[in-house]
Amino acid sequence: MEHKRNITAEEYYSDPNLKRMLNAAFNKYRSYGSGRGKIKLLISSQAEAQRLQAYFGPRVRGLLGEGDQLTMEMSAIEEELGKRFMLTVPSLYKLLYHEPLLTKKERIEKADTEWESLFTNVVEKLQDEENINIVDKAFCDLTYDWLYRLWKKEPGSGYRILQAGMKNFDAALTSLKTCLAALWYLFMDRERLELVEGKRSDKISLAVLATFVYGDHALDEKKALAGRLFFRALQDNYTQKYRVTGAADPLEHVPAFMRKRMIYRLYDFRDDTISSIFHKFTLDLYEFMKEETVNLSNVEAMDEIEIKSDLFLIENPSVFLYLADCLRDYVSGHGVSTELIRDKFPTIICTSGCLRTAVLEYVRKCIERNPKCRVYFSGDFDRAGIEMLEKLNEYFPKYVYPFKMDAKTYLSGLNGKCREMSEKDREILAQKNSELAKLMALHGKKVYQERITADLWNVLLKEIQRVETMV
Repeated sequence: MEHKRNITAEEYYSDPNLKRMLNAAFNKYRSYGSGRGKIKLLISSQAEAQRLQAYFGPRVRGLLGEGDQLTMEMSAIEEELGKRFMLTVPSLYKLLYHEPLLTKKERIEKADTEWESLFTNVVEKLQDEENINIVDKAFCDLTYDWLYRLWKKEPGSGYRILQAGMKNFDAALTSLKTCLAALWYLFMDRERLELVEGKRSDKISLAVLATFVYGDHALDEKKALAGRLFFRALQDNYTQKYRVTGAADPLEHVPAFMRKRMIYRLYDFRDDTISSIFHKFTLDLYEFMKEETVNLSNVEAMDEIEIKSDLFLIENPSVFLYLADCLRDYVSGHGVSTELIRDKFPTIICTSGCLRTAVLEYVRKCIERNPKCRVYFSGDFDRAGIEMLEKLNEYFPKYVYPFKMDAKTYLSGLNGKCREMSEKDREILAQKNSELAKLMALHGKKVYQERITADLWNVLLKEIQRVETMV
């Protein structure tokens, strides 16, 4: 047994190299409700092996190393806990996490009790604090008994979203109350919302509704539990109204990346179409090379899209600007006739780190207008870059081509200055079907797009020269 140092039990057992062993012991206790059985642990690193070797001492036969499996009786672990700090497995858990270690049966019973209490409390609070009878028959009919189906944990109701927030009961209660209040005013009291907005309108501001029922961003599904629940309630209402009943589906032909926006619009919400932007560089109808910023509202208002041979999507602004400058210099320095190549001149688009709806809708319209359009994508060699490429392939299969996103380019960009990927990103990349993603997971290094700007320009230059020979 290792000699006990003069530190507290909480400090001693917060050692990261003991964490996985302790988690295995806690999980075993949850299963059996006692110190019976054995734990089995695959050693993940040499540091962990040395720490566990020192901790268990002669109880371990031979030397432990990375990749070895440690098997240890729970009774031995409890004995070590008792000798060191007079602790048991449950008391150590409470010391570290400030809550009791419950068995699986106890956790289920506790969760069921809290679930019932949540719904009882929310009905009472809405009645007492807002004078809203949320079980009113008219409301239940308009929402297809969503609250009841949420309580019963029916598929599609969003109950898993609510369950995920139950670690903080009070916050979950407030979120459910906020969501239900918003649904009430949407379906039952639109006149009250019009008074709040100060005008009659056929469109509702989600931000104004959120502020009215609780506070800023309360219904933002990216930032708040209430927002995620609210959107799921709308989505469920849409499903019940148009799919279950067999009515004509107004969103049947809406592309997947627009579906969320369209569901909000279906319930008269005014969505933000100006924050979804991208930057574009090409020749315009008057043979001028120009950069412009385009938002979703602009794209949706485009009755005609210029027919271009190819689209080049670039993740990072600095690379986009570099390529735009290279194109300007080449066209002006080589006497290229912009009039001759206008219709074939490629469009360079900067996504600024993510695929916003405006970009995707613009690409969709370009492909719809010109079925021969090819969409090239270049991003950072990291998890985000790979997933952007996957999304493009998902939305526009057969039209998307990697733009210098290949194993050879990745390996050529590796050096000692490359940043490390997180372990989580490496695990996710390793599980993807892409060979490039697996290679990146193996090396565990990021290669940013700025390292391959010259390679990108060479490819783009060949495209321009190919176009020149066609005209």
